[in-house]
Amino acid sequence: MGWGVLLTASNAAAHTLQPRRILIVGPGDLGAELGRTILWRREIERVHAPDLETGYEAARSVQPSLLIVDAGGHEEALGFVRRMRKDPVVRSTGIAVFARSPTIREEEALRLAGANVVLSGEVDPILWDRRLEEILNVPYRRDARIPVRFKVWSRVETTPDPMEAVALNISVHGMLMETLLGLEVGMKLDLRFELPE
Repeated sequence: MGWGVLLTASNAAAHTLQPRRILIVGPGDLGAELGRTILWRREIERVHAPDLETGYEAARSVQPSLLIVDAGGHEEALGFVRRMRKDPVVRSTGIAVFARSPTIREEEALRLAGANVVLSGEVDPILWDRRLEEILNVPYRRDARIPVRFKVWSRVETTPDPMEAVALNISVHGMLMETLLGLEVGMKLDLRFELPE
């Protein structure tokens, strides 16, 4: 292909544990910037792709736990994040964008496009490690379309009957749901569904 693998896990650990893998997309390996964070621990396997096109193919092949985008310009990073979120093979991958000095609007645009976190300025492990750990340890999600019925109970509803929706994926921490009803963040729902097995 065209990407190189940078392995830091010891041979013993690599044989006993399934390695957590991160993919760094950009001209450098970001060791100078991120080397003091949890991303440089021995048990983390790091893969490097030097450009966005190679990074896209590497993401589909490697399927990392976390993708770090160092695209240079804001528009390039934004386009890459959107492309990743549209691809069903890599849609659920955690994405961190490394941006040297983004504006508040640029950070917001990257988050709205699907970036889980925007790393900017001098990366402080005390500030970022907990968030990076959360993204690295996202539990497996069932990638299936499961019919669900729900009622909103955090507000007075004009339609008291259960509404239909589709759960796109489910994990122990939550569910992504698709419905025609306009829902807001923080609404409380009663859900009923049956897993296929």
